[in-house]
Amino acid sequence: RMKISQCSNHYQVRELVDADLKQVLAFYQTNPLYFEHFPPLPSLEGLANDLVECPPGKELSDKYFLGFWDKERLVAILDLIDGYPTAEIAYIGLFMVDSRLAGQGLGSKIIAELLSQLATHFKKMRLGYVESNPQSSHFWSKVGFCPTGEVKELAGKTIVIAEYALDE
Repeated sequence: RMKISQCSNHYQVRELVDADLKQVLAFYQTNPLYFEHFPPLPSLEGLANDLVECPPGKELSDKYFLGFWDKERLVAILDLIDGYPTAEIAYIGLFMVDSRLAGQGLGSKIIAELLSQLATHFKKMRLGYVESNPQSSHFWSKVGFCPTGEVKELAGKTIVIAEYALDE
């Protein structure tokens, strides 16, 4: 398994557990725009499912549902899948920053650290974002992810698949 603690030099990083769910729910509620573009609204039941939900063919041992903490404050959440859809790719299922901290470069800093850390294990990072969410497309292109031209339909939404080459 990957060394989670090395994902950031600025924040404490650890896997989220059931005991964190109330704090995660409050965190999600700071970001209503995300859920406008990608319902349903967050709930404790949905979050419990998020902790264990994996893409087809992947096991819970391949999943890292991480919290980034500044002392006691949860500042970002990342859902990372090891080796999806192929062994040389790491997949970001979700990345969210506390919206009260948005615009300060915190998300870009976390992703930059993550990319440099994962470059030793993977050739590419991949993710999908909701096409109708201008915040997502702007953020991911700003940090260097490029649409692959591939799109998927999920829950009536168009998901743009984007990639970052780690080996260049």
